[in-house]
Amino acid sequence: MITKSLATDRNYVVFQASLRNNSLHIQGEGVEVNRPYGVAENFQIEDPKYFQDLTPVALSLAGTKKEYFRLQGVVNGDTVHFQIKNGQDNRDYGKVIDIPVEKIPSVAKFINAELSRFGEGSESEDYDSYDESDPDTL
Repeated sequence: MITKSLATDRNYVVFQASLRNNSLHIQGEGVEVNRPYGVAENFQIEDPKYFQDLTPVALSLAGTKKEYFRLQGVVNGDTVHFQIKNGQDNRDYGKVIDIPVEKIPSVAKFINAELSRFGEGSESEDYDSYDESDPDTL
């Protein structure tokens, strides 16, 4: 699914993730990259505390009963730029994390495939009812 940035008009790809110790397990539904439903990959995070209190909104795409929260990402140069809407952390709308593409190449491939499939200028679906009246930069 494609949505708009929480800060700009740029298109992002919607993902879901769950915290597993000090890493995030991320899943995306769409173009098959490394899973029948799309993509899944894990990556280490520096501060897991922020992610512990995020509200789960979806169940695992793999069919387990594991609960996941939402986030969205885009390839930005040599990183995958993720936005998470929840309270305030390092952005007014929540948190941003940048992960090197080399650490999550399947996710980067998935993002590029999804954006190509829907087209960079396609209509997006609302990520949530976020407020862009005071947008932050990336």
